[in-house]
This record gives sequence, C-alpha cells and structure tokens, in this order.
Amino acid sequence: MNRLLLLLFLSCSFISFAQPCDSTQIRLDTNWVGPGPQTGQIDFTCLDSSITLNFADHIQCSSVNPNGDNFFVLLPNGDTINAIQTLTGPNGCTNDSTMSILVKFERPLSDNGIYYLVVHPDQWGQPIQNVCGAQWWSDSIILNVQGCYLAQFSLDQITQPQNQQLELHFSKDTTSFPSYLFDQYNIYRKTPLDNDFILVGNETQLNTTTYLDQSLPTGFIGFAQYYMALQINQTEVVLSDTLAYYLVLSREEFNTQNEILFQNPFDNFLSINSQQVHSVKVIDVSGRMVYKTQIQVGENLLNLSHLNNGIYFMIVDEDLKQTFKILKN
Repeated sequence: MNRLLLLLFLSCSFISFAQPCDSTQIRLDTNWVGPGPQTGQIDFTCLDSSITLNFADHIQCSSVNPNGDNFFVLLPNGDTINAIQTLTGPNGCTNDSTMSILVKFERPLSDNGIYYLVVHPDQWGQPIQNVCGAQWWSDSIILNVQGCYLAQFSLDQITQPQNQQLELHFSKDTTSFPSYLFDQYNIYRKTPLDNDFILVGNETQLNTTTYLDQSLPTGFIGFAQYYMALQINQTEVVLSDTLAYYLVLSREEFNTQNEILFQNPFDNFLSINSQQVHSVKVIDVSGRMVYKTQIQVGENLLNLSHLNNGIYFMIVDEDLKQTFKILKN
C-alpha cells in the first residue's frame, strides 16, 4: 500500500513539474524573446539577412516549407522582403521535430527601425505546427533593427558634358558613417535597350561627388535612368531614388542638310528657322509630350506660353530621333 502511494506521489510530482506542450498556440521561447510572438520583440543587427526563431515547444519539421514561403518581412515604409529559405534547427530534425527555425531573407535589413516578421501559411495553405497540433496561421514578430550607420546619399543632377557622356552629381552626409566600413558605391543604369538596370561602374573614394558615365551605346538617344548603391562588406544597400536624363545629340552630329536654327533659351515663343519641312515634338523631363506641330521652310514661331519655365526636349522628325535640349526662361 505504501509503495502504491509512493508511485502515485511520484507520478503526480512529475506531471506537475513537467512543461506541458501547448496545443492551442505556437509559443516562442520566453527566455529568448518577449512573453510570446504576439508581444515579443527581437533586437536585430543591421545588415543581417537571416534570423533564428527559438520555440517553447517542438515544431513539426515537415510542416515548415523549406523555400521560406511561411515568412516575409514588412518594412517600415510598407515594402516587403521575402524569405528565400527556411532551415530547421542547427542540428536538423529528430523524429520530425525541432526547437528552432533559421529563416533567410532575399536581402539584408539595412535601415534602423521597427520591422515585422509576418507568419502565414505557405502557397499550399499549410501552416507551421508544433508536435501537439497547434497551428501557426497568422502572426507577426517585431524586429527592432539597430546599428545601421546613417550614410545619406542623394543623386541630385545629371548633365551632359560631351557627346555620349553623362555625368552624375550627388551629395552625401557621411559624418556618422565610419569610413572603414566603406567598400565602394556602385552606379546602375537602365535605357530602353536594357531589360533591367545594369552595373556600369563603381567608385572607391568615399569623398567623390561625381561620376562620369562613358559607356553609353554609340549614337544612343533617349532616356537613361540611374541609381546608386553602397557596398559594405560585400553587402549592397540601395542609396538613392532613380533619376532620369534624356540624352541628346550635339549640333555637330545633326545632319547639315536638315539644318534648323532656333533661339535657346527662349521665353513664351520659340523661333525656328528651317530649310525643310519637319515634324516637331516637345517633351518634358518626365517624357510627357507637351507640344506637337509641323514646321515649314523658313521662319516658324511656336507658342509655348502654356509651359512652365525649365528644361524641355525638342524632337525633330521622330523617326530620325534628332533631339535638342531647350530651356524656357
């Protein structure tokens, strides 16, 4: 009888001290973050591109999509960064269970601020679940990104110093940016001839504020778009918004038999003297057509009083792509 009571006592003690598996929710390890995923916050180091989630209960490995489909990151500006891979624990799985998941992102988190790691079912509608049957249908975990150095770059202006050359002018504030972290900044360009932005050059001097692009295709006329990216320890961070410029021909490149003369800059009326009949379009710096006409042999007067002051581009005979930059005062 005493032996039976002792066995009952030991069994009850074991049950009371054992950590039960939660079959109602997925719980993060409270010794690691928060009191759980609803209010938990993870301190995240700048430029990291992966995170390890530690759990209070064993996670069923077969419920975790290895392609990262169960996760994405919501940025402070509303953009998203996709997860590209999910690994189950540093030691793999034992009996289809693990206590941690490594989530890898498609690019690093590069700005200080609050991000959200969003959890959802994968493309097949399968949620992550623990070994007790709790399913992770929808959740968000706060990522507090810290330690990003605030190097401020701005691509301000593009000029055309010579034929088939464009010079980028940019400003920057690197007062809080340690120079030893700097590898180089990369220049990307896209024209209608390209499917996407291509790397056209780089600069290794942090104090440089200009870049001369001499790699434009011979005879190219049209929009060239640029942006800059900073490279730190082999990791690239986009620095600037995209800036566009319309590349034009010089007067020397214009066919002399189609010679036209015009005043530049002009006020409300643009005077053009032409030796032939030409179609003429005027577009603004965004590529929007703001005026269209046909000029005759001799003196022509174009009424452009409806345009705001600034830079425009005059396209003469669109099929021939003869373009001039004009300035309204």
